[in-house]
Amino acid sequence: MMSSKPSALVLLLFLSLTNVYSQVKYTLKTADSLYKSQSYAASAIAYAALITEAQSDVSTLYKAAVANAQIQQAEQAVNYLRQAMDKGYDDAYLSETRFDFNFYPIQHTTAWKKFYAQATSYLDEQAAKIKYPTYRAELLDLWRTDQLYRRMIFGRFGGRPSNELAAATEAVDRFNAKRMQQIIEEIGWPDVEKVGRDGAHAAWYIVQHAVFNPVLMRKSLQLMEKALERGLIDGIDYAYLYDRFQAVSYLGPQQYGIVRRVVIEDEHLVNERRKAIGFTETLEEYLGGYTIRTKAQYVALQDSLAQQYQANIRQGAAQLTAGDYQQASRYYGKAMKCFGFIQIQDIYDCARVYSLLDTRRSRFSAIQKIRSLAARGFQDVEKIKSDPAFKNLLEEKNFKEICEFMAGQ
Repeated sequence: MMSSKPSALVLLLFLSLTNVYSQVKYTLKTADSLYKSQSYAASAIAYAALITEAQSDVSTLYKAAVANAQIQQAEQAVNYLRQAMDKGYDDAYLSETRFDFNFYPIQHTTAWKKFYAQATSYLDEQAAKIKYPTYRAELLDLWRTDQLYRRMIFGRFGGRPSNELAAATEAVDRFNAKRMQQIIEEIGWPDVEKVGRDGAHAAWYIVQHAVFNPVLMRKSLQLMEKALERGLIDGIDYAYLYDRFQAVSYLGPQQYGIVRRVVIEDEHLVNERRKAIGFTETLEEYLGGYTIRTKAQYVALQDSLAQQYQANIRQGAAQLTAGDYQQASRYYGKAMKCFGFIQIQDIYDCARVYSLLDTRRSRFSAIQKIRSLAARGFQDVEKIKSDPAFKNLLEEKNFKEICEFMAGQ
């Protein structure tokens, strides 16, 4: 049986750093920087110097908990998590903490087991009131598997998994998405009343990883929007899926600033939208060191993007007609970055250009653009299949898949 006490080496390091940093005047920026660089012992000390019961927010408490967990300070980690719960770390996010591999180093300890048992008890009490407890259990199992593979990718392999692990993760995502689609057909969107807050949170997690199926993502967003109006889902879940879907599908500007380097609609109003949907952090706090565009700057950006879009589309179309697919792909590629101005016919032509280039990478890009067509509700599968530009895609597995999704919507 493993000991719940930290190793002597960890304790020595922790005490040494406490002495070294004792004279440092900490700021939250310093603590967060240490945390992001995975200097957990130093960041734990920094957070301890900053955290007060009256001032600390949920995000800071959570990061302090992770930092302490990583150096096997179980009781302090659990203490911070309890404080976070008192300040609004609600049951949806509590369930995520239960599955969070950041806390793996302390999951054998008495402190964690007691916390976990209490968390499970609370969630199970809530689950007793829902309509579909079996669906909740299934969604949590799907989510747990999703998280297992992603923690391996980003924890153990630093975001660079082996081909085998990447393929396994993709297979899990496809299975989960298929089952999620069946669940929606069976009970509608899995909201709080149907599957509990943790079940609803799990459903969102599964869908946001289904980027290969934009039809499912679009349908889910539509259903989530209706549930949001009734207060039956977490607004932050909706915000994340909305912005992610806008970005991966080239649909238009985002609303909440979730995705980096994607235009935010009426950016000067973004913090009002974030607060209304449930975020406690401003965009500046979320991104760190970011300056929000003023209304005048946003208008100027829109004018610039409109001009860039038109210029690149004209050049791309001319090169496509001339048969210079390499040059055409460059112009269309630039146009596809002009969020808010991209037209469906231009996406179609961009897909044709990439397919005509006929390299492994360009075929992937062509299918990506066809997915964007599906995200916008495009259903003319026969037009795509009969287009000579796409003849080299007909036997591609992902091409067949997206055609099936479009035909079935």
